[in-house]
Amino acid sequence: MLSSDRQSHWSLLIVEELLNKGLIQYRDKNKVIRATRRALSFFVQEHEQIEQKVCQKIASLKRKVPESSSEWEVLYSRYYEEELSRSHFKL
Repeated sequence: MLSSDRQSHWSLLIVEELLNKGLIQYRDKNKVIRATRRALSFFVQEHEQIEQKVCQKIASLKRKVPESSSEWEVLYSRYYEEELSRSHFKL
């Protein structure tokens, strides 16, 4: 999870980069940073929920799969993609 300070830092970096590339214009920089931070926070929460579902799904298998094993990694990737496709994010 990203701490509040890190989310604020990343939000500032994102806004500055978008500004430097001429992709955004704004009147109130703080308002844009707050909006970016809310979006980043939402993204982090979604990711954590997906990750939690995936880990629960793997743990609920009849056969126990050791965490960090190659099989666990394959299952994690597959289940993560499945959950991601059901979420708000279509990456």
